[in-house]
Amino acid sequence: MTFGEFVKDRRIKFGLTLRAFCERNGYDPGNHSKLERGILNPPDDEEYMGKLAKALNVKKETSDWFDFHNYAAVARKEIPSALMDDAEVVDKLPVLFRTLQGEPLPAEKMDDLIDFIRSRQ
Repeated sequence: MTFGEFVKDRRIKFGLTLRAFCERNGYDPGNHSKLERGILNPPDDEEYMGKLAKALNVKKETSDWFDFHNYAAVARKEIPSALMDDAEVVDKLPVLFRTLQGEPLPAEKMDDLIDFIRSRQ
């Protein structure tokens, strides 16, 4: 799922057309349509993102809240800031990237990465 798909799905769950949603929340329908279609990247302005989350009834600290922000980060081609603020996670990112890219890793590095991921759950 993309950020735009997430936003559109939430809007549709309210039974609102794009135009009705925009009128209710003070958004420009043309720009919001582009956001939902992935033509515009999600804004990195936290105030705007907070307003949009509220309009979509995305409550803080819920799984939807994290998905909302993570989809936005992915759309902007960023690593979510909550991960970048964690020094342990940042330290493991190169190993994770290598693994995801299919590069061989020594068994001990793979075991270390798996243990780290399990400890975060």
